[in-house]
Amino acid sequence: SLAATAAAVYLVRRRRRRWSVVAFYLLHEADVDELPLLEAAAASLSPGVTLSWGTEMSRAPPEATVFVARLPSAEALDSLKRLRAVIVPFAGPTVTTRLLLRARPHLSLHNAHFN
Repeated sequence: SLAATAAAVYLVRRRRRRWSVVAFYLLHEADVDELPLLEAAAASLSPGVTLSWGTEMSRAPPEATVFVARLPSAEALDSLKRLRAVIVPFAGPTVTTRLLLRARPHLSLHNAHFN
């Protein structure tokens, strides 16, 4: 859910005060109805935190430090050169997601337990 994702972005920000958070949410087709909520959340974020979204990776800002996705792909993770954290917006990341992140030890994995 969007609320869980916003909470996770906030927690990442608190843990990583040394860098600004530029978050990109790769929307799944089932998430499109959350657009008004995303717009409201983006307008109310703390200074140093930005949130953008889209249904394609081509919309991701190259300076993204946080990537939010249901099922991140290796290509998506590797395309974001400044990436530091990945947030899965539901209770449990898949085995595939855990393996992808394990192969990229410079990335931290977070998930939202509030779906």
